[in-house]
Amino acid sequence: MIMKKSKRTKILSILLIVVALSGLPMISKNLKTDEAVDSQFVESPELQEITDVLLEMQSVSLDTTLLQSPEFSYLSDSTLSLPALPIGRENPFSAF
Repeated sequence: MIMKKSKRTKILSILLIVVALSGLPMISKNLKTDEAVDSQFVESPELQEITDVLLEMQSVSLDTTLLQSPEFSYLSDSTLSLPALPIGRENPFSAF
C-alpha cells in the first residue's frame, strides 16, 4: 500500500512538472507580445498627440470665485417638467 501511494505521488509530480513546463512557452510568448504592443503605441504619433492634449488639460486651473459671488447665488432654476404622454407603438416602422 505504501508503494502504491509513493508510485502515485511520483506520477502526479512528473505530470505536474510536464504540464508546468509545457505552459512556459505560452507565457513567454504572451510577455513578448505585450512588449511589442507597448513599443508600438509609444511610437504612435496619434498617441503622442493625445498625450500632449491630456498634459495640457492637467495644467488648466479654474477660478471658482464666480461660484461664491452673490450674483451667482441669485440665479434660479427655471426648468419645466414635461407631462407624461401616451406611449405609441412599440415599433413605429413596422407595417400596420
